[in-house]
Amino acid sequence: GKLTGLDAWANEMAAQCIPYTDKSKVVGKIIYTLEEEEILSEIRTNITTYFQECFVRFVVGDMDLDDDWDAYLKELEDMGLNEYLEIAQNAYNRMHKK
Repeated sequence: GKLTGLDAWANEMAAQCIPYTDKSKVVGKIIYTLEEEEILSEIRTNITTYFQECFVRFVVGDMDLDDDWDAYLKELEDMGLNEYLEIAQNAYNRMHKK
């Protein structure tokens, strides 16, 4: 659908940056295997939900950057962030070997 609000603004700002992009650093399309996508999908859903909740809590002061940041990062690791990054890196390497 059509983007609105902050999403529309962010999309517009990103589009304006395209002429200044170093194309040698742009990641091309990555195609995951079915097994990889199943794992990534579950991890992505959990991490996205947790990130959105914590983002709001940090903004409104319910979580403190100094006191809660390490626990936030630990929870992301416990949710599979490192596994997610490893799968993504392996797929990238598979697709963009030189």
